[in-house]
Amino acid sequence: VYLDTRKHDYTVVRAGWIGDYLDPSDFMEQYMSDAGDSNFIHYDNKDYDAALRQAQTEVNADARMKLFEKAEAIFLNDQPLIPIYHYVHTQMISSKIGGWYDNLLGYNLSRYLTKS
Repeated sequence: VYLDTRKHDYTVVRAGWIGDYLDPSDFMEQYMSDAGDSNFIHYDNKDYDAALRQAQTEVNADARMKLFEKAEAIFLNDQPLIPIYHYVHTQMISSKIGGWYDNLLGYNLSRYLTKS
């Protein structure tokens, strides 16, 4: 019911997203006008879409990030949603454990952990 309702019938709705991979496209492409059900806020800005489409094919990393920045500025100016909470990830790791490295996605497979 929640997923059906948030497609069209709401004034305020809560939603969350956790990145699948470490790239701005993971968060930004879901709000492209043709993103289907991912774009449940029905955001539609042709300039935003154009910047992201160009970023999809840009091979220069710096130029690609500039396109993401451009799209982000458009999105923030339009304010189609209001982020009110950011997930946190806290872990306590014993100094006796080796092979554990902090990373933005929080992935640490136990097969790489060792006893120091």
